[in-house]
Amino acid sequence: MAKKSGTVNSSGFNGFYENLAKQGKQFEVLISSSNQYFAYLSKVEQNYKTKLYDIYFELFTKEWGDNTLMSGSIDVQMSSPVPPVSAFHMRNKKASDLLAILGLKSQDNLAEGSWYLIELIRGSTGTLDGDFYNPDIDHLPYIK
Repeated sequence: MAKKSGTVNSSGFNGFYENLAKQGKQFEVLISSSNQYFAYLSKVEQNYKTKLYDIYFELFTKEWGDNTLMSGSIDVQMSSPVPPVSAFHMRNKKASDLLAILGLKSQDNLAEGSWYLIELIRGSTGTLDGDFYNPDIDHLPYIK
């Protein structure tokens, strides 16, 4: 019959995992310190009368993506955690401006489901300004 070898100090493991989890807290923010975001183009609408576009991106910070998805030298056999997601909405934009800033050749390439690495600068009022939202709580723009 096997003897019980002792008990594991669960408080030691709990402390270890709590400290490990704290290391990821720096990436759980909506505002990127580099102003760069991985952007998923989730909605493209064109007003056929005015020929202007409204586009909507779902974003997560480049720092989160680099830390969670792009780093590491081994393959992990589990899904990554859900990223802290924000949104960026541009209204009434010319197709030529959108194509130029996104590096696209034609309006046919402006497709929902595409990924981009974009830079957003707070307070910028350039050709492609828009509204930055926390879609979980904001009814009005988070940052303009």
